[in-house]
Amino acid sequence: MTPPLPRTTIAVVTADIRNEVTRQCLARIKAHTSNYDLVILDNARKADFSHPREMNKVLRNTDTPYVVLMDDDVLVEAGWWKDCMPPWMRRQA
Repeated sequence: MTPPLPRTTIAVVTADIRNEVTRQCLARIKAHTSNYDLVILDNARKADFSHPREMNKVLRNTDTPYVVLMDDDVLVEAGWWKDCMPPWMRRQA
């Protein structure tokens, strides 16, 4: 049996969590990813929201070995996380 891919934190920035594109993004993450922590940064269309500041907070506060930062218009597909891993780790999954 091969070991699972390492745990990762996935941080998604959205302007509106109720948006259909955001819901598709989150549904695809859930369908095509395992062994992850999900952080949703909903800026609620506030003018004072700082994308870099919020992403840096995620980077400072995560304790997983890997972090993926994405916007809500990213629609992942099957195998996406495995393909992000270095070749020596891909053989494990």
